[in-house]
Amino acid sequence: MKSFYSLIIVFLLFNTVTYGQDIATDSKGKSVFSYFSTKRYRFDFSAKDFSVTLSTKPRITNYYFDTIWNGAAFTLDSTVIKQRAYYLQPSMINAADIVSLSDFSGFRPGGKLKLGYQSQVKKIFDVYKGTTYAWGVGVFVSLDNIKLFNTDKNIVEKRYPFSYGVEGNFTFFPPKSKYFVLALNTSLSRGWNDDGLLSYKDFGSAIITSQVVAFDKFDGKYGQLKTDVTRFRFAASVPVSIWYFNPTPYVVLNSVTEMPQHIMSAFITIY
Repeated sequence: MKSFYSLIIVFLLFNTVTYGQDIATDSKGKSVFSYFSTKRYRFDFSAKDFSVTLSTKPRITNYYFDTIWNGAAFTLDSTVIKQRAYYLQPSMINAADIVSLSDFSGFRPGGKLKLGYQSQVKKIFDVYKGTTYAWGVGVFVSLDNIKLFNTDKNIVEKRYPFSYGVEGNFTFFPPKSKYFVLALNTSLSRGWNDDGLLSYKDFGSAIITSQVVAFDKFDGKYGQLKTDVTRFRFAASVPVSIWYFNPTPYVVLNSVTEMPQHIMSAFITIY
């Protein structure tokens, strides 16, 4: 079994029990490299969401049969083993920036539901010198819960913007390569302008001097809520294995309605 593929397949599957499918993320926390967990169920928790992933029993399929000499005779063995499954992922999402265990006043729970299909490369044997791949696709809907200072009306109000979309991922294993793979992530969604709104703080609960304004957390969003925003995102990354270092250089293209944005950066992990 190829050394780097072992690292990707075995180590990353171990990590997904805790960290979910997103192995490397960009500066906004969006995935640039994701991989599928074989667990029938999984719990993921962060400051922004809590999710439960339920999947069907993985179906194991042998690919690329080859004639192999075992020392005494030729046998027909599989050289690549894959798994595939359908999954359902309900999530509770939080629109607030920070939630403290001692103060839940800023906690604004919303909901998200994702349904998808995912394949996974479970094993690659040394005798195989060709290419292979894994891929997945999913659809999602979400309902956010935000506190908005509406600049159209100059009032504070609760709003529940709705979003929906599709997303996909593709991981390519090049021939005879032990040191890198190519990962692609893409999504298309319709929703609200969460990146276009500012954060605000009520001056009555802030400390204001002639030079500074001090406060512990924001109260909500500020601006004009738009619910007809179309987003397209494409990310390409090359996870690399160099000794105990695993840098993941990536390029991200974000297009929000008519405002495209290009990002080039790198995600670095040390194992």
